[in-house]
Amino acid sequence: MAKDDLIKRMMEKLNERQRDIVYLFYFEQWRQQDIADHFGVSQQSVSDMIRRVLKILSEYVHQERNN
Repeated sequence: MAKDDLIKRMMEKLNERQRDIVYLFYFEQWRQQDIADHFGVSQQSVSDMIRRVLKILSEYVHQERNN
C-alpha cells in the first residue's frame, strides 16, 4: 500500500472539522489557540480534538498492520 493511499484512507476516517483541525495544526503550523479562535471554540477543545484524532488514526494504523 502506498503511503499516500494510507494517508488518504486515514483522513477519510475523520469528519470535516477533524480534518480541518489536523490540516491547520500539522500542515499549516497554526497554534491551537489560533485554531480555537478560527472555529470559535476553546483552546482545550482543540487540544482534546487533536488527542482524539491521534487516537483514531493510531487505531486505524494498528488495524491496517494486522490485516
